[in-house]
Amino acid sequence: MCRQMKLNVAYAEGTREISTLDYVIHGSALKVEDVKLLDDKVDSDHSILTFNLKTKCPTKSTKKMRVPNKKLASSFTLNSLRESCNSLQFLQGLESRMWTRNMDISKEIRRKPYKNELLQMLLSTIDEDEDLNQIIKGYWKERAEENEVLRFSERLK
Repeated sequence: MCRQMKLNVAYAEGTREISTLDYVIHGSALKVEDVKLLDDKVDSDHSILTFNLKTKCPTKSTKKMRVPNKKLASSFTLNSLRESCNSLQFLQGLESRMWTRNMDISKEIRRKPYKNELLQMLLSTIDEDEDLNQIIKGYWKERAEENEVLRFSERLK
């Protein structure tokens, strides 16, 4: 089933005698760098596994998308309006300009990279002794305050 969903399974051999009980199922955004099998069987009948995980956070988006070119559409419209005396000439002017571009006035842009600030904050505090619950509450409180400022600044305009 994992292969059908393009997921990977990371595990260590024999967490309970010859059986494998503990593993991590992950996608392409996570990379398992190190799997350690600890032999300390403290109050347990099977060994302990530790996983070192690394996340991929792309700084540059690789996916491209096509969107309408607003500047080009505006220039086509304005130039056709200037050169026409009636609606028929306007539409003919638009059509001739569109045919010079093979009826395609879109442009290709890169998507903005996804920034997950909360995840980065949590990952940076793993080694420190901070309460993760407080970090999450602080993050969402800050976002709510930003949204309130933006919402009320629109009304003041």
